[in-house]
Formats: sequence, C-alpha cells, structure tokens
Amino acid sequence: MFLTTREKVILETLLKNKSGNTLDYFSSQLKVSRRTVQRDLKNVSHTLATFHLSLSKTEQEFQIAGTNANMFKLAQELHQAEALDQTPEEKNWLLLKILAHQQEPYKLSSLATDVGVSVQTASSYLDVLSEWLTPLQVSVERYRGSGIQLVGLEKNKRQALANYLLQHFDEQLVDLLLELEQEKTESVDWFAYIPIDTIKHINCFEKKYIADTHYQMAMNSYMRFLIQLAITLHRIESGFVLEAHEPSMRLTDDAYKFAHNFKKQSDVPLSHVEEYEVAVLWQSAVQLNETMGGYDSLLINRLVHQLINSVSDQLNVDLTDDFSLFQGLLAHMPSAIFRFQNNITVYNPLSADIRRQYPLLFMAIEKAIQEELNGHALAIDEMAYIVLHFGSALEMKKEQIDIATLIICPTGIGASKMLATRLKKEVPELTQHAIASMTDMQKLDWNDYDIVLSTVRLQHPPKDYLLVNPLLSIEDVRSVRRYIKEHLPVIMEQKKYLSSTRVVEEQPVPLTEDFSTFIGELDKTLAAVHSLLDDLKVTFDTSGVSYEKILYRMVQANVKMKKTGAVDHIFEQLIWREKQGGLAIPDTNMALYHCRHEQISELSFAIVQTQQPYHLKGMDAREWPVNNFILMLAPENLSQSELEIVSMISALIIESPKHIAVFSSGQEVLIRKQLEQALQKYIINKTQRNDKS
Repeated sequence: MFLTTREKVILETLLKNKSGNTLDYFSSQLKVSRRTVQRDLKNVSHTLATFHLSLSKTEQEFQIAGTNANMFKLAQELHQAEALDQTPEEKNWLLLKILAHQQEPYKLSSLATDVGVSVQTASSYLDVLSEWLTPLQVSVERYRGSGIQLVGLEKNKRQALANYLLQHFDEQLVDLLLELEQEKTESVDWFAYIPIDTIKHINCFEKKYIADTHYQMAMNSYMRFLIQLAITLHRIESGFVLEAHEPSMRLTDDAYKFAHNFKKQSDVPLSHVEEYEVAVLWQSAVQLNETMGGYDSLLINRLVHQLINSVSDQLNVDLTDDFSLFQGLLAHMPSAIFRFQNNITVYNPLSADIRRQYPLLFMAIEKAIQEELNGHALAIDEMAYIVLHFGSALEMKKEQIDIATLIICPTGIGASKMLATRLKKEVPELTQHAIASMTDMQKLDWNDYDIVLSTVRLQHPPKDYLLVNPLLSIEDVRSVRRYIKEHLPVIMEQKKYLSSTRVVEEQPVPLTEDFSTFIGELDKTLAAVHSLLDDLKVTFDTSGVSYEKILYRMVQANVKMKKTGAVDHIFEQLIWREKQGGLAIPDTNMALYHCRHEQISELSFAIVQTQQPYHLKGMDAREWPVNNFILMLAPENLSQSELEIVSMISALIIESPKHIAVFSSGQEVLIRKQLEQALQKYIINKTQRNDKS
C-alpha cells in the first residue's frame, strides 16, 4: 500500500475519531491549504475503496463508512505501511530537474542519494522518465562507468521541464496562481527549481502588459506561458542557453514588442536568440486575433467552414448554421494553427476523458482536419479542445450511437469471445457485437450491421468485410479504426447523434416578445443586405499608380462614414493589417482588404481591377501577382446577422475554383448574381432556423 505521510496521518486520524473531522482541522494539523487536504482526501478515498470502505461527509465532517472488520484490516495495514514523503511523480520531477542541471554525466548512486531512494528504485524511476521524455526528443543516456545524462537540445529540455510540471502538478500550479493573485509570498517546496520571485516578476509584468493591450490569455495558456518563461530565465541564469539558430517562425510586431519590453526590465540578460524565444512563447499563449499568426482571417474562415461542413457530413447532423460554433472555432483556430505550424505543444488535462467520451466525434474531427491540412494531424491535446467546441454545439455529454458489428469466427466459441473482448477494449466505438459461425452468417442480413469482421477469408460476401486475427493485433486495430473513419458518413446516415442528458422543457417565451426579437434581427439582416448590394461597385483602373493610391481611392469612394475625416484612419488600419500578415489570397490574383472601424456606419463591398498586376505579400508570406483589389468595410459593432454575413462573404470568395473565377472576373453582373444567391440562401436558412427554435 502506497501512502504519503499526510495521507497516512489522515487515515489514522479518521480511524481514531469515528465521529469525523473537518477540512479545517486537517488543514491546521497538517499545516497545508484546504485545497491540498482535498487532494489528499481524494487519494485517501481510493485507498479506502481497496478495503471495501468509503469516505462519507456529514455536514462539514469526514468519516470512514464501512464494517468494523474492514476498518480493522485497514488499521493493521496502516501499522505496517511505511509512508513516503513524496509521490512517484514528485520523485520523477526531482530526477528530471537534477539531471537537467548537469553539464556532465551524473553518478546513479549520487542521484539516488539526492532523491532519497535506493539505486534500484532510482533506476526504475529513470525507466519511466525515459519513456515519457522520448516524444519530446530528449533521452536519458546511461554511460557505463560514467553515469546518467540528459541528452537533447536545450529548447527540448526546457519544454520537457514545463510539460512535466503542467501534466503532473496542474492543481498545484492553480494554487500558485491563486496565491499570486492574493499577493501571498509562500514558496512551494516541490516547485523549488524556479525561484518564486521569478514567477512573481513575470506575473506582474504580464498582467500589466495584458491590461494595457487588447490581448487575452486563457487560464491554461497563461499558466503554460508563466512556467515556460520562468524556466527560460532560470536556465539562462544557470548557464544553459539556446543554441544559435535562424528565426523560423512568422511572428507579429506585438510579439517582438512584448519580448523587447520584457528584456529591458529583466535582470536576466537575454541574447537575440533568447529574446526571439520569449516572443514565440508570448505569441503561442495569447488568443490570436484575425491579423495574427501568419494565417489571415480569410483562410481561417474557410478552414472553419470546411471543418464544420466535413463533421456535419460525417455525423449526419447539420451544424453549418450554428454561428456560436463558428465564432468559437474562429477564435480558437488561429492559435491552434500557429502552434501546429511551429511545432509548439499544448497540454490538455482532459484529453483522455474527451477522447473516451466522444470517440466518434473525435474521429470525425481528426479526419476533417487531416483533409484540410494536407494529411497532417494536430496533436491529440490540441484536437481535444476542438472536440469540446463541437460537443458543446451538439449539447450532449455522450454520444448515443450504436455501431453494430458482425463477427464471423468459425474457429470456436473461445476465439470468438476473445475477439469480442479485445474489440470492447481496443475499439470501444463498436458498441454492439454479434458472433456468427459460417453457417449462421448465411441466415443473417448483413445490412443490419455497420461493420463486418471475419477471422477467415470469405467467398462472395454480400458486402465488404475486414479480415482480422482472433487475437486482434495492433495492425488489426488500426485497420478497424481506419475503416470506421473512412465509412463514418455511411454509418451515420441512418443514425442520430443524440444527447445523453435529459432534455428539460423550457417555458415558452411569450409570442409577442419572440416575434419582436425575430423581426428586429431580420430588419438588421435585410438592412445589411441592401447596404452591400445597393452600393456594390466593380470598376477598372488603368492609371498605373501605386496600389496604396488605388486602395486610398477605394476607401474614399466606398466608405460610409458617421462623420468626415475618417478616411485616413481607415486607410492606415488597412495598411497596418497588411503589414501584419499580407492580404493577397494565395493561388489567386486577388487581395482582400477588410476592416471594422468605429467611424464606418454601414457595410460596403467593392472591387477594383487593375490593368497591371502588383506583386503583394500573401497570407502565406509569399508574393502573389494581384490585379483584383477587394475592399470590404464594416462598422466596429456588428449585430450577429451582420457578423454572419461578413464571415459568409469572406468564405464565399474562395469557396471553390468557380467562385474564385467569378470574383476575379471583373464582371459586376456575375459577381452581383453570386452574392445575391448566397445572401438569399442565408436569409432562407436564417428564417428556417428561427422557425425551428
């Protein structure tokens, strides 16, 4: 029985005082926070379960519930159990930080002494640690006669240190952030690798910087940023610096600005390489807006639309009109794409639970993303965040979908049951299993089953099947999963994607209020449509002036302002956006200049086609010849309908080769017709959506 010292004290106290003890009592006796006691009680509860006992709570007091016989067995085990002051995770953390601090191989005996375990135990811990480090391209090398050494690039070692803390001590890190918010000064023992003053310094600077800018950081992103930057500073101070390399990531001016400002007020000297790394850490943590990350909003817009369409088709459920889902993904995907492009990992503590709870949704999203990223896949932790967006849109806690599996196994009942058992364990998506012999299969209707597996080759089968080994090898598991992924749309065609949560009927909204809201939103929709179509202009320019001059004239001619004098400000914002990431659309001769501004009163859309092409920076950082300049301007504050229309038009321009040809044709009649068809479809869908709701 493995117990920490605190857990053993809690169990002994509960056994002695059967009337119960409060959380505050344990906190006072153990000299730790209430949150720490709650974590210990969770582990205590697991220990009690092994003795057929449970932890009950009466009002504010905790007690052990169960028979006296089982309590006696627990007391006997406690008497013989030797408590450890640290968990295996804490021991591995000690090993990792000690090895990361060594320039030369370190003797195993010295390492064992430092950690407080035997040489054999230290060696076992190192085996576990080595396996965990492998995906991060860091290895634990053992040199005969010399000792143990951590081998890998400095950047990878820093990432390993940060990942281990975030993965195994996330609750303690939350405690740390809460302490910082409350301006407490206590240090945390297990966190001794990084001076607490360094953490405080970064926290104060970042909080002030975020407050002075329009950027935001999610809680988990901020925690990762804080730990990574603290480790970076500590490693530099300890003499471990990054290897010189050429900058490979496309960063924003604001990322460089943050790094430069941080460098000026930091006590730790930062080289150009380290300053660049700080900029990378900051940009990977902030919630990127539509002009950041090297992936302009137009491409993100298209990616999100196609992702939603693909998942909808695979699951046979229409999510294309869910604007909340669209907006959520539009906010999340720029950061996800930036991390993907630059090989930056993110830790999601809920990944395993999400994947287990939404297996088919996870599979559908994985396939959709691979299609959009040319066969590449996002990391599991990254995809889990995307699954949550879709899971929320589907308003469910669990997929209630039965995938019926026919197992043909003529080699005997034992082999059949072995295969069925292996399927339940390795492919939980297959929820119904029917086992048939060669004779039985002739009587069955194969169309009643979504997937057919056979342990022998079949002659003239009624439908496709997969040949598998009765023991279901790893390759068989991959084949089954691949089959499900490829045939998911067909499987889902006759099924429903339902919520496992009980649907609570809401009180009906009074008809007058509901109708009034609907009419108001419809008025805004029609006003936005009229504004776009009434002033749609497609003109030609043969002047040969600079493209900046052409763009300035477009703003002058098309912007609908609340007051005069805003043309210069709007033009400057468009140029600033272009400098941030380029606005030429890859693989086309078009560039889309778009912005929202407080002085713009109505939506407007215009195209100017030039006689000569201008070589402009594209959204993919490459140069493209452009002779079609598209300008779309919008007010700063848009209604939901206006937001939907702007997003729809942005995606429409590059939706297909046909659409690209139309919008680059210079033919106003064709362009107007394309916009009218799309807007008409949007209005029809919107009214139907409101009718269904």
